[in-house]
Amino acid sequence: MYNKEMKEGFVQDYIRSRVVQKTSVYGLFRKIQTYEENFNKDVCAFTKDEALQMYKSLGSRSVYTLLNNNVILKAYCAWQKHYNGLDFKVAYEELTIEDLRLCVNEKASKLLSREEIIEIEEQLLNVTDSAIIECLFEGIAGPSMRDITSLSRDMLDKENKCLVFPDGRVFDISENLCELLDEAFDEDTYVCYGETLRVKKLTGIGKLFKERDNTYAADSDDRRFRTVYRKIQVIRDYVGIKELTMKGLATAGFLHYLKIYLKESELSLKEFLQTDRGERLMDRYGYESAYRIDNIIHRYGKLV
Repeated sequence: MYNKEMKEGFVQDYIRSRVVQKTSVYGLFRKIQTYEENFNKDVCAFTKDEALQMYKSLGSRSVYTLLNNNVILKAYCAWQKHYNGLDFKVAYEELTIEDLRLCVNEKASKLLSREEIIEIEEQLLNVTDSAIIECLFEGIAGPSMRDITSLSRDMLDKENKCLVFPDGRVFDISENLCELLDEAFDEDTYVCYGETLRVKKLTGIGKLFKERDNTYAADSDDRRFRTVYRKIQVIRDYVGIKELTMKGLATAGFLHYLKIYLKESELSLKEFLQTDRGERLMDRYGYESAYRIDNIIHRYGKLV
């Protein structure tokens, strides 16, 4: 990070007084480092035009993401003034929602990228929500969302970075998901999204999907599906990204890993899908049709 020590001090103070994940602040500072280096100054010294240039270059899909970024940067500038006795004009205080709307990328792909999904995860107020997003991206769902709603600590093998289901299935997972699940299983409070801050106590430590007051356990296929659907709907409304859906996350994840495996194997799309690894990938993401290989080639052939 540019001016790392100052930003580290700000982050520690900022997260103590606000409901925000540390990763969201660090993630923002990582993204803007390139612009600080290009302008050869700390982000707090950017002019209004430079701030707008930076925001537009970020390619955000949602004005709400930019508004959240702007809140953090305004707070960072105020912290700099207070703790370091600096006196400067804060460009971020001049920016309006209309200014930021002009920085939104209206031509973004309908599919979320890996980087965008990580950015979404970093914005959320609960680690559990980030873990759910990552699970869907990595193909941990199951028929009617049975797999994701049944996840518990005893299924997580941290040493081998995998999930072991009671029926013997083993799914390798990323280090990111492993860390998110490890923390989410112990999360005992839930911050509700909305204009009024509400924190609810959770019961069911050791599970990913825990119970709150006035909620029903996901004890049937219909309830399991609706539980995950509502969760994603709330998150989508919070981040303001309409492409954030259960299907959209799974499709983005399938394509992400398909591209990686194709590059590693140096096979054609059809040849790879006919391998054991290709079969496992299709199974994991719920492609069950007898014509699934032809369907995938038809749908994704030009995207890989």
